[in-house]
Amino acid sequence: MLLIQILLLLFFAVGVPVAMGAGASSFVDTHRKNIWFMCTAGCILLFAAFQVIAVPLILARCSFTLLVWIFAVFCVAGFAGGIFLWYFRNKKYPVLSAVPSKMRKNEKILWIVFLLILAIQLFLAAFLAFADGDDAYFVAVSTITDASDTMYLVLPYTGGSTGLDVRHGLAPFPLLVAFLASISGVHSA
Repeated sequence: MLLIQILLLLFFAVGVPVAMGAGASSFVDTHRKNIWFMCTAGCILLFAAFQVIAVPLILARCSFTLLVWIFAVFCVAGFAGGIFLWYFRNKKYPVLSAVPSKMRKNEKILWIVFLLILAIQLFLAAFLAFADGDDAYFVAVSTITDASDTMYLVLPYTGGSTGLDVRHGLAPFPLLVAFLASISGVHSA
């Protein structure tokens, strides 16, 4: 059972964005077709699609189950469509460009800059982290949404019912975490 949950989570969190990005990258020049571009393009497409689908359902006060079904169908269609586009468009064009084995000097410099910036970010995250109420709020919204089958109609701090908070209703990304938790069975926290 746990293996199936993990596979479902990987399908919706990794497989769908990569497949959607593969379909989108089939329209791009061949030198940009790599797995990182596909993953990035797919995540952007997935986030945008979730925003477009979720916000009207939140504002209409629909149930979370309806959002889960609609977005799950969209994800499966996006996965199939992305694979279909990638396969049939790459019959005509080369699939991936060859990557040279030796790094050039400017590539080495870019890697050094990247690693330096990454080290700075890790240091700042470890020693200057600031925890506020928003961190607990978003985890609680995801958990309550999955448990109560409502979207932004239960207060995450107290569990009491409330009216729709439109300010948070226009930012549905905690609901994307709840969607992944609901569809896979893995807890949203």
